[in-house]
Amino acid sequence: MIALVVSGVVLFALFTAGIVAERASRDTAVTAVDPPAETETNKTKRPSGIGDPVRDGKFEFVVSHVDCSRAGVGIEHLRRTAQGRYCVVTQSVRNIADEPKYFLGLAQKAPPVLELTRSEP
Repeated sequence: MIALVVSGVVLFALFTAGIVAERASRDTAVTAVDPPAETETNKTKRPSGIGDPVRDGKFEFVVSHVDCSRAGVGIEHLRRTAQGRYCVVTQSVRNIADEPKYFLGLAQKAPPVLELTRSEP
């Protein structure tokens, strides 16, 4: 009985720590939706694209592939169907700090893609 109570307390503590970490990452995260301040150096700089490293704090992100052909994602009972389509993004994350850092993948958000256009040659 004591082991059951202790395991319940531990699970509650882990769950609470995850929520606190997610809220903290939301408060300090830089998103692609917020444009950087207009300066002379970034007026001519092109936006980052596939394969370009992008830094946020002490992490470096590189998108290697984007697949926007999916009408649904997931398996069996967890399958979700899009009203339009889903874009699945494959990326790598690298810690560029001099010390270990925590990274919560579930706390990461991408801005919604409202319209995708492809230029045909």
